[in-house]
Amino acid sequence: MKQKSVQTERSRNRLKSWLVLNLVLLSVVAVLSMTYPVEELSRRLDDIYFRLRRPLPTSNTVALVLIDDDSLSRYGRWPWPRALLARLIRATTAQRPAAIGLDILLSEAEGTRNDDDLTRAIKEAGNVVLATKVGSAQPRLWLDPLPVFIASSAGLGHVQAVEDADGICRSVPVRELSVEGPRWALALEVARVAKRVTLEERSGGLWLGANRVWSDGPAQNTRAPGWVSYSPDFLTINFREQYFPGQPRPPFVVVSAADLLSGKQAPAVGKKAVLLGFGATELSDRLPTPVSGQMPMPGVEVHANLVDGLLQGRDLRHLDVLPQVCFLIFFCLISTWLVLRSPGWNGVLLQTGLLLISYAGGYWVFVHAHRIAAFGPILCAGVLAVPLAQLENLIMVNRGLTRGLTQLRETIHGGQAPAEFASFRPVEPTPESTSDLQWRVDLINQLQAELGSLYAFRHHLLESLNEGLAVFAAGRILFRNHAWEMFCRKQGWDPEVRLGDFGRLLGHPNWADVEERLKESGLPLESEIYLGGGFWQIRCTPLDSNSAAEAAQWLVVVTDLKSRLERDQARADALRFVTHEL
Repeated sequence: MKQKSVQTERSRNRLKSWLVLNLVLLSVVAVLSMTYPVEELSRRLDDIYFRLRRPLPTSNTVALVLIDDDSLSRYGRWPWPRALLARLIRATTAQRPAAIGLDILLSEAEGTRNDDDLTRAIKEAGNVVLATKVGSAQPRLWLDPLPVFIASSAGLGHVQAVEDADGICRSVPVRELSVEGPRWALALEVARVAKRVTLEERSGGLWLGANRVWSDGPAQNTRAPGWVSYSPDFLTINFREQYFPGQPRPPFVVVSAADLLSGKQAPAVGKKAVLLGFGATELSDRLPTPVSGQMPMPGVEVHANLVDGLLQGRDLRHLDVLPQVCFLIFFCLISTWLVLRSPGWNGVLLQTGLLLISYAGGYWVFVHAHRIAAFGPILCAGVLAVPLAQLENLIMVNRGLTRGLTQLRETIHGGQAPAEFASFRPVEPTPESTSDLQWRVDLINQLQAELGSLYAFRHHLLESLNEGLAVFAAGRILFRNHAWEMFCRKQGWDPEVRLGDFGRLLGHPNWADVEERLKESGLPLESEIYLGGGFWQIRCTPLDSNSAAEAAQWLVVVTDLKSRLERDQARADALRFVTHEL
């Protein structure tokens, strides 16, 4: 009963230590998660998902018309005359696209004739969405197209892209504010025109017709008489692989502007949302992205990826805070449990495996659910769990060692030590070394020397006895002397026999279930048995344990009574002879 209570107390202490370790680990990870290195680590690990994903089939909803190097070499350097741009829009309209997103700024007037021609081309198409962006010159805050172009277009969208602290574009603002009101992203306007639906905010979110547009950010609007405030929210781009000429399976149908201007047909563009913009290497409209190689991605292709995700329902966003926190807590609990259960290199390998499984799970969520989980805090928790667990073990060992040595010193100074330790005088710690390891090391060395000499003496003493001795704990043998080995071999038994098997081999009813009897009664057991042509006395005595947590130990003594009887018989015969003579 006492042993069970000790085990219960030990389990309770282990559970308490485990929970404290997780609390410390979560606190450290929470602080680190707000730092730039961990945020950057999360972004970089999320970028790997795009490269791990196998190339997607060519988009059936979006196409690109690029003003590439061939177009510039045939029709001259940029800027082109507005009349030539009007021809390009008409050639694109002839392919019957669902919408045309013109990723070209038209903020300056060129001439009445050319501007009118472009205005007519935009109006005849009826599905052209124009681009605008925030300017740097005052007093014009926005580089809007000319009013005649806006009036003839199907919509106006901003082309502002967000570059994170590492200079990589991963998202686009849902809206940008202007005096006229919020302006939606170009991709949203192109998707609205292509699907012929409305784009509106309702029910706490943004809706593209009947489909919810998911974004990252609070997306909270506050209205009051005379003013409206907007919280920034962003459209995370679900990038395909970057386009380059000669790809066996390109991400989009790509048509050169030179081909359309020369009268070539492009039936693959029909019924798709077409993004028209720059693809030439000499033009600077390029952005580094998670899938970019040596050459950054053209801005028009960035918006094409976003339109493709909106039209196909693959709009990407980050997981909410609550599921990520729950997963982080679950990961910390599992990782610390594994490290505490398997210390050393086994724990490190298990922790590495757990991190790989978690990252693979995040990749599965990315591919199938189009959600991104921040893996930086998970990686920090996995890396820090091992040293924190080892640190906790060291603290526990230090406390236990200090407590045990302090009790030993107090016991010896109090005169309660065994007689064998009468000559043992522990080192006295000085005030300077009380909190140091030196007095503990000296005390352990003294105790080790004393115990070593005492063990050698007792071992020699037990070996010199003629009686067979064996000490059992939990049914297994801990110690045996030479006489015990001789007794077992004489009977044909294994000297390492278990206590239960030893009782059954004796064949005596008192020893049939010796382990159960000893557990129930705890009393010594003694029997005289004829065995193997000899007469033996078998005694089993309990030994005092040093700790309540240790398993009960039993001393089994085997005495050869045959030689003792012969000696007693010889003494009796000699006594009778002397009596007879007298």
